[in-house]
Amino acid sequence: MLEILNSLESITSGFTVFEKDQVLTHSQLNSITSYFEDQTRLTRVKLLGVGICCGLHASLVANEVTVTKGAGVTTDGDLLFLSQDTTFDQFKAYDESRPKYDPFYSTGPMLKVYELISKGETDTVAKNLNQFSAETGDNLNDMVVLMLAESYLKDSDLCSGTDCDNLGQDRICHFKVLLVNQDSISSLNTSPDTPQQAFMAIEPLVAHRPTLPAALKSYTELAKVYRASCERIHKTLVSHLPKMFAACGTFLESVFSADPSDGWIGKLTNIKSYYQSATSGIQYYHDFLKDLVDTCNELRESLFGDNTWCCPETDVFPKHLLLGSLAGAADSDHNRTWRYPSPMVSQTTGQLGHVRFLAQKLNLLITTFRIPSSSEGEVRITPSFLEDTPLEKRAIPYYYKPDSSRPIHRQWSYALHQRRMDSYNYSYHAGDFGATGGAAAPLKSQIGKFSFFRVEGHLGKGVQGVVKQLENEIAKHNLPFSVKAVLLGSNSSQLAVKPDFRYTDLHRFHYVLRQDLVHQLNEVKQFSGKFHAYVKSAVDTGVISNDTQDTGDITPLEIATQKHNVVARKSGDAQVALRQGYSKYKVDASWKSNIKATLESAAQFKYNLGKFVKTEFATPFDSLISATITSWLEWLDQLISQKEQHEDESLLFSNFSEDHPAIEHFAGVIRGGTLVLVYDTSSKIVADFMIPYTCCEFEEPEPEQPELSKPEVTPPWILDNGIKVLKPIEHIVADKVSLFGNELEKTWQPKFDTQSAYFSVFKEAVDLGNSAPRSTARRGPVRPSSSGDELLSNHLARAKLTVEQISMLKKLHSEVSGNERRAVTRKRKAAEVVLAEIILEGFSYIASSVPDVSPGSPGHTAISQLGSAIKVIDLEHEEAQKSLQVGLKKILEKLESAAAPNTELIALIHGFRGP
Repeated sequence: MLEILNSLESITSGFTVFEKDQVLTHSQLNSITSYFEDQTRLTRVKLLGVGICCGLHASLVANEVTVTKGAGVTTDGDLLFLSQDTTFDQFKAYDESRPKYDPFYSTGPMLKVYELISKGETDTVAKNLNQFSAETGDNLNDMVVLMLAESYLKDSDLCSGTDCDNLGQDRICHFKVLLVNQDSISSLNTSPDTPQQAFMAIEPLVAHRPTLPAALKSYTELAKVYRASCERIHKTLVSHLPKMFAACGTFLESVFSADPSDGWIGKLTNIKSYYQSATSGIQYYHDFLKDLVDTCNELRESLFGDNTWCCPETDVFPKHLLLGSLAGAADSDHNRTWRYPSPMVSQTTGQLGHVRFLAQKLNLLITTFRIPSSSEGEVRITPSFLEDTPLEKRAIPYYYKPDSSRPIHRQWSYALHQRRMDSYNYSYHAGDFGATGGAAAPLKSQIGKFSFFRVEGHLGKGVQGVVKQLENEIAKHNLPFSVKAVLLGSNSSQLAVKPDFRYTDLHRFHYVLRQDLVHQLNEVKQFSGKFHAYVKSAVDTGVISNDTQDTGDITPLEIATQKHNVVARKSGDAQVALRQGYSKYKVDASWKSNIKATLESAAQFKYNLGKFVKTEFATPFDSLISATITSWLEWLDQLISQKEQHEDESLLFSNFSEDHPAIEHFAGVIRGGTLVLVYDTSSKIVADFMIPYTCCEFEEPEPEQPELSKPEVTPPWILDNGIKVLKPIEHIVADKVSLFGNELEKTWQPKFDTQSAYFSVFKEAVDLGNSAPRSTARRGPVRPSSSGDELLSNHLARAKLTVEQISMLKKLHSEVSGNERRAVTRKRKAAEVVLAEIILEGFSYIASSVPDVSPGSPGHTAISQLGSAIKVIDLEHEEAQKSLQVGLKKILEKLESAAAPNTELIALIHGFRGP
C-alpha cells in the first residue's frame, strides 16, 4: 500500500554544487529539489505559521456541501487552497485502497472516511449526497469536513523479462475534500498549547464586595464584615492559582523553574491568619486581595487572541486541515483547525512578554505586602486612577514597600518597564525608589489626567490632625475633593471633629428678629422718656395733681420717674445682649430677664397712671407688650438646637452610611468626591471610605453681623403723640356736677330744713372719684315727720336730682371716648341703681303713710312722678331692673295682705310694675 509522504520527517540539510563537465547522478539532482522544497516548507511552517489562513468554510444546504475559497498550511508545510467556492453533491468511500495516512489508523482499523466529488464531475463510483444516510448509516449533520494533501510517490517503470526502461518515479499531490464522523476525529483534531488556549482554560475572577450593614457602630463589627469578604476572595485565589499555572506553565518556564502556586498559597494563608485577629488595616488586606484578582485577570486578558506557535511540530496535522462541522455549530471554530501564526508575523507579538511580566508581578505582590505602622510615615496624597483603569496604570499602594531585592516599581507597569521608565511610576513610596518625572512631585505636576487620588498614611493617626493636614493640602494644591470625618460609635457627644459653628438661614432669620426687637426696645426707651416728660409737664402746669389721691402710696411724678428709669436701663441692657453674634447670644441669657423687667415696668408705667392717660393709638409700650418676637426667638433657638443635634447625629458612621448609601472604600477619593475618614472613640482613624460627590453641608462660619438700620417708615410724630396726660375723667365729672349744684343752689328756694342736707347727700352720691356712687338711702321703715308731707317731698326731690344726674351723664357719654366714656358708663349705671332705691323708698313711704292716692291728690301726684322716674332707668341694666321688680313685688305683697287693702294704690303700682 502506498503511504502519504511527510516531507519534513527528514530535512535535507545541503545540496550538490556542480562543477564544469561534471557527470550528474540522480541523487545530486534530487538533493537540490529536496533542499529547496524543505526550505520552502520550513519557511511556511516556522516563519509564517500553520493552520487555516482564510476561508475554507464548509456548509450543508439541500444535500450539497459547499466549501468557500481559502488557503491553509499543514504542519508538514503543504499549502492547501481552493481558488473558488466549490460545491460537492456526490460522495464515495475513501478506504484502504488509498495511500495510507497514519492519523486515519490511530486506533487500529482505518476510520470511516468519505471523499466528496465536486458538482459536475463524473465519477462512476460516486453517489449523490441525498443517499448518504441510506448508504453509509451516518448522518451528514454528524460529519466534519476535512481537506487532505494526498502526497505520495508513484513508480511508472515498464519492465519485462528481457528489458526495463527506467522512467523514474512521479511525486503525486492531490487535494482531497473528505468527510469524517465527528466522533472519530480525536486523532485529527489535535492542537498546540497556545496562550489563547490557556485563556480559554482559565476563568475570570470576581472579588467579593463587602456590604455594610445598618447600625454599624464599632470597628469590631466593621472588621467582621471585611474579614468575611476577604475569606471569600482568599478561597477564590487559593482555588485559582494552581489552575492558572497549570494552563500557563508552558509559557512561564523562563520565569519559574517550578510551580510557584504552593508557595503563594502558603504566604496568603499566613496573611489571612494574621488578619483573623488584627486590629487595624483590614481594608488594605481587602485591597491587596483585589490587587491579586486584578493581576490574575490582567494576566488572563494578556493571553487572549494569542495563537502564536513557535516552531510547530511537523506531526500535529501534517497533511490535513479540519474545515468544521456540517451541522453549523454555534461556535464557528468548533472542529476547525485554527490559524497559528509564528511570532514573526503575529500581531500579538509581545503578549507573552506581558504575561511573564504579570506572573512576576503577582509573585512580588504576594511577597512584599505589608501595612506600615502609623508611626512609619506621613499622610500623602498621590494622583492615580479608579478601578475602571488597569491596576498597572494606577499608583502603587503604600502597602507594597519597595527594597533593593524586591523592587516593586520595576514590576508594576509593563508599558513603563518596556520603555525603561519604571521610575515614572506614581507611588506613596516614590521617594524611596528615586522617582522621576511627575511622580517625583505629584501635586506640583499637572494632575488633569488623573481621576482619582490615593490618600494613605493616615491609618492609626489622630483624626483632628489628619483632617487639618488634608484640608491644608487641598487648599495649598487646589485639589478637587473634600474631606469628612465620621465617628464609628453611637454617642454624638464623643465627636472629635465637627464644625465650630454651623451658620444657616435660620441664624440669619434669628438675627433679623433680634434686630427688630432691638429697634422696638429703642422705641420703647424713647417713648418712655417722652411719657415721663409729659407727666412732669402735666404736674408742672397743674393739669394733674402730684398727690397720692389717685395713685396710692406714691405721686404720679414718682411713678413716672421710677418706671422710666427701669425701662431705660433694662431695655438698653437687653439691646446690648441682642446685638451680639449668635454664639455669644446663646450663652448670654440676660436679655430675657432684662426684657421681662422692661415689659413689666412699661406696663406698670401706663397702668398706674391710667387715670391720667389717654391713648390715641397703640404706643411702643403696647407694641412691645403684645409682640411675639420673644417667643419666636425661643422657638428658633429650639429649631436651631434640634438642627445642630441632627447634624451631629449625622456624623455617626451608622447614620452617615444610611444617608449616603454610595459610600465605599477605595483607599482614596475620585475627583469631585468626598474622602470619609472613620475614627473610633479614641479619635484614631481606623478606616476610610469615599462617596462620589461633594458632601455634605457647607460649613459656613459665623460672620460679623452688620448693624441693620431701621427703615424710616414710622414718622416721629407717631412716637410723640401716641399718648396724652389729662385730668382724670372722675375729676372732670365731679367738677361739672359741683358746678351744676352750685348753680342749682343759687336758684333754689328751700321749703324744708332738710333740703340743704339733702343736697350734700346728692354731692356725695355723684362723687365720681369713688369706684361707684354710694347710696344715701336709709334702710328700714320710714317714719313721717311731724309735718307729714315733708318726707314725701324729700323723696321726690332726691328722685328728681338723681334723674337729672343720669341725664347729664348720658349727655356726657356722647361727648367723650375711650377710658373717659367707660368711666361715665360706670357712673351712670351706679346712679341708676341709686335711683331704683329712691323710687322704692318713695313707694314704700306712700304705701305706709299716704292713704289717699285718688286722682288730684298729693299721693297720686307723687306716684306719677315716681313712675316717670322708672322710665329713666335703662331697660338693659339688669341690676337696677331686678332691684325694682323685687322691691315692688314685696310692696304689693304687703299691701295685698293688709286687713283693708288699698286697691287703688295696688292698681297704680301694678301699672308701673307690669304684669
